[in-house]
Amino acid sequence: MDGTPRRRYPSGRKPVAIDSSTAATLMRRDSMRAGARATIAVKLEFAAGDLAPVPPGAPADNLLLASTETKDLVLTLPMETTPLDYGIGDTIGLVFVGEDGTETAIGNVIDVDPFFEDGSGGILPPAQWIAKLPLPAAARATQTEGKTYINIRYYYGLGGTDSGPLGQSYITDYTAPGGDEGLGPLRFADEVIAEGVTAAVLVSDDGGTTYYLPATVFSYEGHDKAGDTVTGIVNGAEETVDAIAAGTDQITVKFKRDFIETQETAAGATGKLTFSYKISDRAGNVSAPSEPVVLDVLLAGEVTNLEAPLVPQYTKGTPLGESDARAQITVNIPQVAGPLATDKIMVHWGDIEIGPVDVDPAADPMATALVKYAAVLDSWSNDTGGLSDTVQTVDVSYRLLRGNMVAGRPTADTAVEVNLYQGGNVDPDPGTPANEHLVPPTLTSASGETNEIPKGDLDKDAKVTVPYQYTDEDGNDVDVFVADDVLTVIYDGIELAPVDIAAAPTANIDVVLPTATIVARGSGIKALAYTIDRTFASGASNRSLSPPTDVSVKGNDLLPGKGTLPPCNVPKAENPPKPLAIGPCEAKDGGVDFEVPVYENQSVGDKITMTGKVYTRFIATGHATDTVPAPPRDLPTIEIEVAPGQEAAKTIFHYSEHDLMRRDIPGDGLSLHIHATYTVLGKLDDSETVTSAVQLINLDSRGGCPTR
Repeated sequence: MDGTPRRRYPSGRKPVAIDSSTAATLMRRDSMRAGARATIAVKLEFAAGDLAPVPPGAPADNLLLASTETKDLVLTLPMETTPLDYGIGDTIGLVFVGEDGTETAIGNVIDVDPFFEDGSGGILPPAQWIAKLPLPAAARATQTEGKTYINIRYYYGLGGTDSGPLGQSYITDYTAPGGDEGLGPLRFADEVIAEGVTAAVLVSDDGGTTYYLPATVFSYEGHDKAGDTVTGIVNGAEETVDAIAAGTDQITVKFKRDFIETQETAAGATGKLTFSYKISDRAGNVSAPSEPVVLDVLLAGEVTNLEAPLVPQYTKGTPLGESDARAQITVNIPQVAGPLATDKIMVHWGDIEIGPVDVDPAADPMATALVKYAAVLDSWSNDTGGLSDTVQTVDVSYRLLRGNMVAGRPTADTAVEVNLYQGGNVDPDPGTPANEHLVPPTLTSASGETNEIPKGDLDKDAKVTVPYQYTDEDGNDVDVFVADDVLTVIYDGIELAPVDIAAAPTANIDVVLPTATIVARGSGIKALAYTIDRTFASGASNRSLSPPTDVSVKGNDLLPGKGTLPPCNVPKAENPPKPLAIGPCEAKDGGVDFEVPVYENQSVGDKITMTGKVYTRFIATGHATDTVPAPPRDLPTIEIEVAPGQEAAKTIFHYSEHDLMRRDIPGDGLSLHIHATYTVLGKLDDSETVTSAVQLINLDSRGGCPTR
């Protein structure tokens, strides 16, 4: 070869003058002659408008847009840089390449001459040598959806072939994300499902500039291609949302607060919105919306002007103490605009919730909550252990609830200080007024009776013993007192003289209960307890109270009539100045009433028993000593229980004419008299029965009552 470009022409065509650059490109290499096979280094190119966009940083993959499914495509191949010896009769065509390397021609081959000629008998500049190769939709339809390998086959007119680089391919994707089964529903946090979408559940990734509601899409496997676009749907409105990987086959989508609020406002007062999503993949396939999830939403209606709660018992610098906590701590919620009458307030005392309590938007405070002693004690002892003089700070806050949603929180919490250090340490049963770590006291009477003062000891001092230790839950003996404590014994509400504890005692403490106090408080069951006052370093103090001991005091002050009852009255028998007498005239017309006058301590449930013992002979100015009983003539014994409403009424016992006269008994002419008494077993003090004084009544059943 002499270096002159060799170009074969069809008969009747003349050589065309070409420049040296073109001539150099057209030079044939001996290795490319008939029968030789070489690889064309240039790859096929797809039209940019037919390809899906490539995600940033990802390699091109020739993913066809789904819209090209029925479109006949044309691929191009730059010929300038191919090491080919182009000549008359050369042809080129596309082939599908199977997994085993088998090639299947795509349509007919094409003569290459038109790709070099300018249409006027000349040769195009090399930069314009572009082969245009058809890839029909019908041919592509013969291939399985997904990746298809493709190549070129160049046929020399004198024989021999060349092909392009191996591994050339394109991808088809005509299946919408989710396929026939559809997309899985959004998954929200349990708190969102239970309490709705409020500001409290929103998340910010930029320090609070923007907030969003996160939701997770599970089982994204199979359509987790880079470049997918996730569209959030709220009540039918759509917005492209950020979607990030959240595991092997999960993504997290972010619904922006502004977008949710817009739909909330548009929905009006329903308070419920539907949340779903759809996915558009790179190929342009669009899924159907996922199954919607209905959530309560309160963002646009959030109350943002709530003020810090108020604790009126607390003064800054003075910790809340035992008396404050026992009385229950008041938390007031200041009135602001926005809350509704149907709203509720849930107060937070540290980690403890109190409520919900009602809201009165027209009142100031618009809500009030009472914090029980147990909550105050927990907030103090959980962090301090309750065994030392320690001040604990507690943050007090609240939530405004609208239905099951948080409609707002205060702009700031209120910090209060608490110190419940006390004698007996932490109360093991805060639901009672007493600290059960303090062992109840014991009373010993003058005669040695335990927790009882008999009548004979009423005029003598008693002794009260206060234990100096208690046994804790682990069986350990624990000291109750520390130096400078003050012990005060309380008997039936009366505080005895305080006892200063100079140093922690090593034995039980005895305190005298004076006779005057015993007598002043009378008989009955008396509560005996004690208190311990403990002063802090700050100067404040706490008082702890022991459980009570019941002391039984036996005196006369609660007995019926305080132990003395007057005789009964028999108005019908009165015959002054003579002794009382009952004869035929008095007994006539229904009999005679014996009356028990109202007595001190008369109470419902008292049991009054009337008896009338009959003796021989009349009484005159005195009572004869030689009388003898006449039992057959005794009056019937009658018992009456004081009924409700009769506490201040006399009690009537009625005896009939027959009961009194007894004409059925021989010896009717005897002169007789009655010893009438009554006894009372009191309800206030049933330790003994009190018997009244005797009422003497002459009884004469002789003859009859003269007719006047």
